[in-house]
Amino acid sequence: MKQKFALVLIVAACACARIGSPTGGPKDEEPPKVLASVPENFSTRFTGDRIVITFDEYFELKNIRQKLVVSPPMKSRPEFKIKGKTLEIKLIDTLQPDRTYALNFGDALVDLNEANPLDNFQFVFSTGDTIDSLQMAGQVVQAFDGKSATEVVVMLYPPGSDSLPMKELPLYISKTDKEGKFTLLNLAEGDYLLFALKDGNNNFLFDQPTEAIAFLDTLVRPRVELEEFAPRDSTDTLPALPRQRFLPDDLLLRLFTEERPTRYLAGAERPGRDQIRLLINQGIDSIWLDFKDIEPSDLPLIPEWYGDPDTLDFWITDTLFGNRDTLRATVTFPSFDSLERPVMKTDTLRLTYRPPARSTAAAKKSFVLSSPLERSRSVSYDQPVILNTTLPFARIDTSRITLSIGQDSVARAVDFMLAADTIKGLAFNNLSSIWTHPRQVRLAASLLPDSSYTLLALPGAFTSYRGLESDSLRMNFTVKGPDQFASLIFTITGLEGAGVVEVIGAGGRVVASQVVEGAATVTFRMLNPGKYTARIILDSNRNGRWDTGRYLKGLQPEKVLIFSKDINLKANWEVEEPWEIGSERK
Repeated sequence: MKQKFALVLIVAACACARIGSPTGGPKDEEPPKVLASVPENFSTRFTGDRIVITFDEYFELKNIRQKLVVSPPMKSRPEFKIKGKTLEIKLIDTLQPDRTYALNFGDALVDLNEANPLDNFQFVFSTGDTIDSLQMAGQVVQAFDGKSATEVVVMLYPPGSDSLPMKELPLYISKTDKEGKFTLLNLAEGDYLLFALKDGNNNFLFDQPTEAIAFLDTLVRPRVELEEFAPRDSTDTLPALPRQRFLPDDLLLRLFTEERPTRYLAGAERPGRDQIRLLINQGIDSIWLDFKDIEPSDLPLIPEWYGDPDTLDFWITDTLFGNRDTLRATVTFPSFDSLERPVMKTDTLRLTYRPPARSTAAAKKSFVLSSPLERSRSVSYDQPVILNTTLPFARIDTSRITLSIGQDSVARAVDFMLAADTIKGLAFNNLSSIWTHPRQVRLAASLLPDSSYTLLALPGAFTSYRGLESDSLRMNFTVKGPDQFASLIFTITGLEGAGVVEVIGAGGRVVASQVVEGAATVTFRMLNPGKYTARIILDSNRNGRWDTGRYLKGLQPEKVLIFSKDINLKANWEVEEPWEIGSERK
């Protein structure tokens, strides 16, 4: 009995050894290989609705819905079923006659063990007598910064209405890679409309205003040319062999998002008792607020429109008016109708203030005096010192403010002037387009380079409209002299028309800009040391800024030319750079 039990254990162990995979050995780095398919790849006269492909190993499909590109696109995507080493593809759509179809899997098909991808695997078939074989290639870049546009669908349409990308599926599609490059394969002869789309809802239609697009102004026609190989070396006596080159292979599409003139009120709120905030989806240059029981000329409001053209703050300067828990008004501003014609739009407002549950002492602390110098600790010798308050101020007591140069016992007082900042460009109730800034003043003084200063504001230096007094502010800062800055000079040639030259600092921030006309020498002074790039906006409509495109109007986005290299600036340097239009960074 014991001998039989031992025999069973030995047999079981051997069986387990046969099932397990051997340890060690070379790592599998080979992708799956196609052994057979029904029909064969590149078959013609295909009339079925099922494709069966057999591979040499077990596999899986990763992110097939995102990575599969079917050209021409199908309204209903194919269905996939894996049976062992076989892939079954069920075609749901009715196939069009005399068309070449291509199923591009990208890198979605991988082996089961190591996930080695079968890169750019394509299955091609035709419902006609021939396989179309022409190709076109190119790149899609972001129109404004020239960066590669990835995961963008590039599409071809027959010549006809410009509205085809909004209504019809394309004839052929491709998708850009990580470098924004694309290749349209298996094309028939003929002229095509070329269109690119960052497809937000994966339906191959330009049907959402937020979808980024690109297009060419002219039709494209694929063609093939024969090129000869050059001899491998001087001793090579074999004749040069021709090879096919598919053209065009340098198509460039500039991707942009349209800005349609649909201005509307995006929000209205009352963050504080003395504050009304309106959010407009696009910048405006005029606005009208009407409170039924107050004449427009007597309205106790000061607008604040500073740095953000879409956000408008109105500060209430009358305490009785501000003490109302609910304010009712109408707001009127320039907008557009459905045909994009200018109209005036009016909305009704109900602005309610709900005071927070906090003490009076805490509320008084909300009137704070501050300055950007608290963070930077330095200012240029030709710049003023900026002072900000959290609420509009009604009075300034300059006797409570001192500016001194030097430290401790050797410090001496410095004369200064305070001037209210101004806001320009917003016509409010047709009263004015220039307003005094309600929460900002500039302290101007003759500041000496390479010197140290102390600014002291005692409590009560600023008083709000509600009688709140500011807390104290003390800050030490230094003054930078001209030798601590750099200058950058561009000599621009080959520019036709208007341009906007911008110097770009860290984080893509525009630190300086100038408008030019034609060939010019542009000088940027007082730049901080550091690394910069530069660009020129070809300002075709001469409005001093970059404008996007409009597809149905045939307007391309304004071109942006990136300077050919980064520029390193050091203190007290003056760097001169020639800039020939056409030599920019690719």
